[in-house]
Amino acid sequence: RDQLGFVQSLPFRYIAAQVIARDPSNQFSTITVNRGSIHGMREGMPVIAFQGGLQGLVGRVVLVSLASSIVQPITDPSSYVAARLQSSRFDGLVAGNPIGADTLTMSYVKKLAVNEVQYGELVISSGMGQLFPEGIHIGRVREMTAKGYEASLELEVEPIVDFSRLEYVYIIDTEQK
Repeated sequence: RDQLGFVQSLPFRYIAAQVIARDPSNQFSTITVNRGSIHGMREGMPVIAFQGGLQGLVGRVVLVSLASSIVQPITDPSSYVAARLQSSRFDGLVAGNPIGADTLTMSYVKKLAVNEVQYGELVISSGMGQLFPEGIHIGRVREMTAKGYEASLELEVEPIVDFSRLEYVYIIDTEQK
């Protein structure tokens, strides 16, 4: 019921998919889903999941075959998402960390945000860059680092999605409604 209610609230057309494989190698971590080009999948499509009452950003489709697709999760070190702090409204860039780390890093947050950012504050996609729609939950602020010689803050972000329990995802078709 939660999944169905969530899907009906999406402002875009979506493709529901099941996670069928994971690549936990040290080189590159990927997720394989059971939807491909015959289901309307295309490279670059955003992937979300519904966990804990929130929609969370999983990643983006990087490879499409006939009946399956490969998703690059946001936890991958080469993944970047234009992001915004939901309450304080400061922008930054969220990136994955080396394999094995269970957090993300939000960089390029203006240093004057240090007094406004709250621990536990939600980080959402900003919609800039046009890859990920605006307002998708990414994670919560866990730590802040403000080095005296740098002009910006670096935030440690705990992902909303528990990737170890990921079974079903929704691929968003931002080109159709």
